[in-house]
Amino acid sequence: MPKVDSGEAAMALGRSNRSIDIVFTDINLTGQANGWDVAECLRVERPNVPVLYTSGKPVDPQRCVPGGVFIAKPYRSGDILDVCRRAADAHQ
Repeated sequence: MPKVDSGEAAMALGRSNRSIDIVFTDINLTGQANGWDVAECLRVERPNVPVLYTSGKPVDPQRCVPGGVFIAKPYRSGDILDVCRRAADAHQ
């Protein structure tokens, strides 16, 4: 599972030929691009990849890409796994 260190790196990964099963991004990222930007870019490049967002700060979850899921911090890892499984099942 690739992990990147900025929004720009995540968008570059989305544009690459590398396989991506699901995207899990914080809204607040280092660099100029935020999690919303990453998801919007990936939705164009890979329209069927599930997208999950998180943040510990108040955000507007209506900015989620179609089919995106917002999970507020703090969260339990089991909750993330459940959402990932449901998202993956819905996109198969």
